[in-house]
Parts: sequence; C-alpha cells; structure tokens
Amino acid sequence: MSIHTVEGFGCGNWQGKPVEMEAVEENLTSDGGLLVFSQLDEKLGWTAQFAKLISDPRTAPQQSALSIVRQRVFGIIAGYEDQNDHDTLRTDPMFKIMAGRVPGDIDLASQPTISRLENSVSATNLLMMQDWCIEQFVNSFQTPPSAITLDIDTMDDPTHGQQQLTFFHGYYKQYQYLVRYVTCAENDMVVLPQLLFGDAPAKLGAVDQLHTIITRFHQRFPDTRIYIRADSAFGGPEEYETLESLPNVTYTIGMKLNPKIKRLSEHHLTEAKAEQEKTQCSQLRFLSLEEYDSKQWSSAKTVVVKTEVTEFSSSQRAVITNVPNAAVDPYATYLNYAMRGESENRNKELKCDLCADRLSDHRFMANMFRVLMHCMAHNLVVRLRQLVAEQTSMPVGSSNETVSGANIVSSSDSMLQMFGTVSITGSSGSQGIHTRLHSESDRARRGRHNARHRRNCLGEGHPRTYRMLVTKVAARIIVSARRVRILLSASWPNVPHLRRAALAVKNFIPN
Repeated sequence: MSIHTVEGFGCGNWQGKPVEMEAVEENLTSDGGLLVFSQLDEKLGWTAQFAKLISDPRTAPQQSALSIVRQRVFGIIAGYEDQNDHDTLRTDPMFKIMAGRVPGDIDLASQPTISRLENSVSATNLLMMQDWCIEQFVNSFQTPPSAITLDIDTMDDPTHGQQQLTFFHGYYKQYQYLVRYVTCAENDMVVLPQLLFGDAPAKLGAVDQLHTIITRFHQRFPDTRIYIRADSAFGGPEEYETLESLPNVTYTIGMKLNPKIKRLSEHHLTEAKAEQEKTQCSQLRFLSLEEYDSKQWSSAKTVVVKTEVTEFSSSQRAVITNVPNAAVDPYATYLNYAMRGESENRNKELKCDLCADRLSDHRFMANMFRVLMHCMAHNLVVRLRQLVAEQTSMPVGSSNETVSGANIVSSSDSMLQMFGTVSITGSSGSQGIHTRLHSESDRARRGRHNARHRRNCLGEGHPRTYRMLVTKVAARIIVSARRVRILLSASWPNVPHLRRAALAVKNFIPN
C-alpha cells in the first residue's frame, strides 16, 4: 500500500497549457538498476549467509532477518544510509523484489522494526560475522596468489547524543567512534572492520586481528607471501615481533622520527637543501639504516628514511621494515609503502560514498553491526567492479603496473615525477645514485587516464559512479507467471552501462 497521496497537483503552465502531476498506483521505482547488485548477491549468497548469523529473538516475525538485511545493504548501495529512509522504501516494488516478494505483497520493514533487529545483535553474533568476513575474503581468490598486500588504517566517525562508548578524541577535536579497517590492495575488499571506542589507541587489538587473518589465509594458501602496510600509529615492539614470527610475512610500518634517526640522516637533509638551492629543482633522497637498534626491540631492524626538499619546505619521513633487500633498495621499499594511499582512497569511498560513518544507534554493538553491513555493501560494489573490468581488455602499457608484494616496483612513479633529482643511498653509506627522471608530462598522464576511464568508467568506478550510471534509473516492474520485466526509458543515456553490469553478473559463475 502506497503511503503517498494520489491527489493531483499543478506545476504552472507550458505553452498556455496547465501542467499537472499525479502519483499513480503503479509498480514504479527510481532504483531500477539496483537489481544487478541483488542478482550478484544471489550468486554469492552473502546476505543469506550473513542473516543466518543473527540470533533473532522475535517470535514468528512478519519481517525476516534476511529481508531486513537486504533492505539495509541494498539501501546503502543506493544512497539511503538511514533507517528512516525505509519508512518510504518499504513500499518500493524494487526493494520488495530484492527481498523475494512481488510488488503486491505486504510492505517491508519500517524504521522501528529495523532498529529492533539491529539492537538485538549480540557480541557472539558479531564475532561470528567477523569470522565470516575473513572467510569471504579468502574465498575471493580462486587460485593461490603469489603475494597479497594488507593495509590497516582508521577512520573517525563523529557522534551526536548519548551513544555508548563515544568519547572526545584530542586529535580530531570531537566526540566520536574510531573505525579500523583491514583492506586488501589486490582486490580492494574490506577484509575485516572493527569499531573502537572514541579515544581508543588505533592499534588496540590490531596485531591480534592481523594474526587471525594471516593464519586463516595461510591455512588455505600456505605459500602466499603477505605484505603488511600501516602508519606509525600501529607500530610497536609487540607488533613487530608478532609479524616477524609468522612465516611468509613481511611488513613496512611508519615510524616517528627520533633524535637518533635525525642525527643519522642529517647529512642527507643538508645535501638535499644545498642541491635544491643550487639547481632550483626539488630534491628527493632515500637512505637505509641497516641494523638499526633500539632498547625496546629484541633485534636490530632496517629503517628507511625519505628526505624531501622543495622550494617551499623540507621534510623527512621514516618507515621500519623487514622486507628483504630493503637496505639495498630503500627507494623501492618506500615507494611500495607510499602506495598504501590507494587503500586509503577505498576507505574514503566507504565513508563518503557509502556513508559508513552514519553510526547513530545508541548501542555500541548495534553500530558495529552497521559497520559490517556497510562493508558488505562496499564489497558487493567492488566485486561488481571487478566483473565489469574483466569484460574490458586493457591495452598493454595503458596503466601503471600494480605493486603486489614486497619487491615489485612500478615502472612509472607518479610520486617522483615532480622531482628533478633522486638520490638513493644504501646502508653501506656509499655515494648516492643520482638519476634524472624523464617522465611524461602531467597533461599526458591525465590524458591517458581519461582515455582509460572513457573505455571503461565502471571498471574503476566509485560507488557513487555506479549509483549515477547503473542504479538510479526510473523503471516499471512487471511480474508475470513466466518472468520479471524491468522496463526502462529508451532515451536514458546510461543504458549501455547498465547492460554491461547486467551481463557481467549474468556471466559470473561463482566458485
């Protein structure tokens, strides 16, 4: 039953004729392309498996846990991040189809019903769901990968009102939750999310989660090399020793500069400043400090220092690593670490495009449940993006090589293209290697990127791109005894994009 009035209303005149609008009792939707994600989920079985992990305390509920989970997950993909949105969407024929109902069936769950289910989730349920997330990540690889890269980072989530475990954070200057994500650089999936209390240390429990993920992955693929990247907030003696104790695991973690590192790298900064003043070109230098020791560590480690001097400023950054040959090639080691910025971009998509920071439930565990549903929505978009990208063959040399593992270097280094001279010094303290970079211009690189995007804008599309080009389209839904028809406007310019996504899902054969 529609909650909208069917009474007509005017909207002025057009060429002397009155313009009238009317809400009609027909099976119309504004999210016709959302069915593509539902069909992909049917093949993967994600929402069905996820809903089974909920200990639903309700007796003979009219709205099943699976139906509610699908409302929320597909609503997040379509841009409806609030429970309140479903007071209207519960009558939408597309959402009913995705919940397994025909448009004429009873309405879907309202906001109070959704809220009751979210708040009924227990700590045991959440632990099972996190375990399920790791399992789906492992299953996403059909063949054993030679190497994978796991990035770990946090995201702030401003809170309002009396929410459990929300505290004031001195760095962000706000009351908030802290959300931590472990993501995979090879397939862009969120491996495991964790909701932390507002002023929690970023590394609280992080090494235990990494240990669990690595152990589970090596149970299935024991020979895969796993490379861990994180900023300085996740570093410490316990973290280093735990990662070093695991087989086939290497790491590069940011490190705060201390007086000893500043002293050992001072000559690099001095030389870079002198060279910049002489040549008026920005300088970038890399120094490896092998056998760097600390009283807090059980063994010496390798530290890589990047020194950057431009016309306007100078800075130094350091990372600690156990990557083989890091002392010999500090440039490759730091470059590989710097590419974790791509994973940070995925976290931004999760926060900005899918509104993963909309954690407005009172109970802490209910908000953790929300984080998991947002991550499932993100991973569905990622899986569809991968399927669409596989349909389009990319010409050789059309894009930079992907860094995968610890010792692979991109052939086109965008980080260095603004610098005239690069100096790399190994741990032996030998004379630096000075290289003049003759890279393509910014205009050429932008042109190449734009051409690739025109060829396949969905293959690299953000969730918001999929929302505009695939999901948001007016459609009429006709359900008969033989088939379900989704009727679109022939003049809609994005029909080819929807067709490409639909064919990708149709041809997809899960493991």
